[in-house]
Amino acid sequence: MLNGVICINKEQDMTSHDVCFKVRKILGTKKVGHSGTLDPMAEGVMGVLVGRSTKLSSYITSFDKEYIAGIKFGKDSDSYDIWTDMKDVLIPDFTQEDFKKVINRFVGDITQTPPIYSAIKVKGKPLYKYALNGEEVEIPSREVYIDSIEIIETNLPYSAKIKVSCSKGTYIRSLIHDIGVSLGTSAVMDSLVRTKNGVLNIENSITLSNLEDKVKAGRVDEVIKRDDYFLTDIHRVDVNPSSGKILLNGNGLIKKNLITPTDDIKLGTTVRLYLEDKFIGLGKKTDEEGILIRPIKILYGE
Repeated sequence: MLNGVICINKEQDMTSHDVCFKVRKILGTKKVGHSGTLDPMAEGVMGVLVGRSTKLSSYITSFDKEYIAGIKFGKDSDSYDIWTDMKDVLIPDFTQEDFKKVINRFVGDITQTPPIYSAIKVKGKPLYKYALNGEEVEIPSREVYIDSIEIIETNLPYSAKIKVSCSKGTYIRSLIHDIGVSLGTSAVMDSLVRTKNGVLNIENSITLSNLEDKVKAGRVDEVIKRDDYFLTDIHRVDVNPSSGKILLNGNGLIKKNLITPTDDIKLGTTVRLYLEDKFIGLGKKTDEEGILIRPIKILYGE
């Protein structure tokens, strides 16, 4: 069975579910998941998990992302993008310097209100269903982190393109809407490409057509990354070979079970667990009754 991660460059007008369905069909395997939803109108990097790697999906959706987004000023829509009905809004004169000052205000910890056309659930129902049914709903705000915003190109005061590095859960559509409001107008997103998702980047991604060609040529191993490829920023902990059974059974690990010192790892930190240089799964640093590492997800223990 194939296990690992494939970096797919998703095309526009495909859902994340569509991508997984096609990968399933191309590889002839049932176990396929992804590292985080990418909206149908968006393009770019999508990590597809295959085989046992699907067990890691809930742990690898939290990585930072990078996007290149197009902005159209003087337009407004309920979805904060060009894919629903838009209305014109007056555009005041503003300069490149004004634009720079405004986007710099959004770097760091910010509070966002997601667009009503989103999959966030309120009272168990996705927000977009409230919108489609014409129902009113209070949209909860959320805290996100913007690491950087870089101006790629401008045609002010009508349009611009920006590169955004941000935390999980950031809505680029909301960011663009808020930038427009701060400039005294409104703005919608007219394009979105995810260029990075954790360690995955668009330069190393492949299209579904490329993947199909690799499979037909018997060269799928060239594009499927090992299980732990996504997790290189997480502490690595090697387990003593004599304690392999304890690890594989999912039991807590004490000091003598470990090769790697854990004194410098903070309590609650997720770690990668290895046995004889093979990635076995994930654990968490703890101090419960002498146990230093508690396995939380074992991929190869069955």
